[in-house]
Amino acid sequence: MVVLVLKIMFLLDRDNDFFARQIKNNGFDVFRIYKDISLPMKFLRRAHLYSDLNLYKYWFNEEWIKKISQFDTIFIHASIIKVPVVKFINNNFPNKRIILWYWNPVRKTLPMDYTKNLDCELWSFDPYDCKKYGLNYNTQFYFDISKLKDSESCRNEIDVLFVGKNKGRLKKLLEIERKLENISLRTYFHIVENSKFLKFISVNLYNKLNYKTKYNFSESISYENVLELIFNSNSILDIVSKGQTGLTLRPLEALYAEKKLITNDINIKTYDFYNPNNIFVLEDNNFDKINDFLNKNYQTVDDKITEKYQFSNWIKRFK
Repeated sequence: MVVLVLKIMFLLDRDNDFFARQIKNNGFDVFRIYKDISLPMKFLRRAHLYSDLNLYKYWFNEEWIKKISQFDTIFIHASIIKVPVVKFINNNFPNKRIILWYWNPVRKTLPMDYTKNLDCELWSFDPYDCKKYGLNYNTQFYFDISKLKDSESCRNEIDVLFVGKNKGRLKKLLEIERKLENISLRTYFHIVENSKFLKFISVNLYNKLNYKTKYNFSESISYENVLELIFNSNSILDIVSKGQTGLTLRPLEALYAEKKLITNDINIKTYDFYNPNNIFVLEDNNFDKINDFLNKNYQTVDDKITEKYQFSNWIKRFK
């Protein structure tokens, strides 16, 4: 019997960050979608990509265009600026299977109106979006990071860690940080501003989204640095947006690093890896119970469950 092996290409925003390298380590080819250009040029590019004008190819990294004929399936993360990429492949390489992966909720990523004339498959990590919009479902995915641990990075100097963008959550995050510190927990909140690109376009709009606060936002850090913070923490804080039902990366970071999780996502209780010893759900102002939770021993999750969310198994589910 002849087994057909599909050649898969990933078109990503970056081709050398942690996630791109992990995908490469799993044996797949990764290419940067767009050329690396200055911030002012990115403004012009975004304006062009949002328009109905053609000649999008000018902005594309030529390497993937030269090699795309060698591949059967193309993975692209859903966003408005990826629509021209899908159109270009549809028009120039019509026999390619394109999978548009929603790694964030539809309303924050790519509204359905933009996908009407695209010849591609739409997949999402969010069960609610899949039901509402008729998308194909697959779980969130992650990588086995156990090999990245070392004794030097596991000092557990942080009780509760949060690393992420504001995304309109600043007020809530600062309130949670204050409550955690009031119960004598050591916190580290690395909150990054919403968008330098947005700030470049409109300082007034940027300030409104950041509540006109004088809060001193942290600079973006590499994911390798995020992992160092995770390994040096007792727990990870996960704050999901209202209406989101799919997993963020935070629960999987906690799962694979064997760290405790504190989250406001009540849906977490429905997942196969849920264990009240490992996961604390914020509800009914129950902060007074967090210290007891953190003092309990972490209970190792069955390998069959953790393997389900590994990238190598995630990609097999795109049948």
